[in-house]
Amino acid sequence: MGEVFGDDIIWTILVNAEPRDAARCRTLNKKWCSMLKSRQFIIENYQANAKRQSDVIVGVGYPSGSLNSQWFCRVDSEAMEGVPFNIPQGISPFGHYTMICSDHGNLCLRVTEAGVNSRLMVWNPLTQHSMWIEDMAWNRRELPISVEAFGYMKDGLEYRVVNVWRRHFGYGAFFWSVYDFEVENWTLERTYNTDIPKLGPHSIVSDSVVFWIGWDGLDFAVPKCIVSFNLMFMEFRHG
Repeated sequence: MGEVFGDDIIWTILVNAEPRDAARCRTLNKKWCSMLKSRQFIIENYQANAKRQSDVIVGVGYPSGSLNSQWFCRVDSEAMEGVPFNIPQGISPFGHYTMICSDHGNLCLRVTEAGVNSRLMVWNPLTQHSMWIEDMAWNRRELPISVEAFGYMKDGLEYRVVNVWRRHFGYGAFFWSVYDFEVENWTLERTYNTDIPKLGPHSIVSDSVVFWIGWDGLDFAVPKCIVSFNLMFMEFRHG
């Protein structure tokens, strides 16, 4: 194909291809493999596909009518058709797992083996590549509040995980620490002073900003505000 089209035309075609199709083209030859794995290509391909409709993973658990296989459910956002697929490699079918968050087509899962040890797995369903991270929320599980969130830097290839905890219910400071992909470790430990008594437990992420609901009232059951944490600048806000 390179003899018919110049390298610049091939680059433009593949940059605008869906990530799944571009990944498959890595097997064609060594030159294409090297090109399609380059940091510059991955960034441009992500930017070209950022606004397109895509599959969304919306379910974790057991498929209805079947008790012999765990599953994830991938749903096409246009056709609204769901397709189940198997759990990631490396997760024991006898363990327990939950999804922390999904971003840039990657999942962050909490994996607990026999209810004893817990780790976080960042997993790409397309490439089957995975990475294990220490689960700080599990280490702080005796605290009344300990939540985690996962997300990628905006227009980048690096992700971060944030753990937010409080030593007791009531008003005062939240404590937080961040796992940085580049140093492969949990870094920093800061406080965020606020009058919000409870945070979480579930979060969503958009453009490298994590959002939780802050709770108040009787039994902390009244939604009070939206709390955000910018993964890039590592700043809290609420309103």
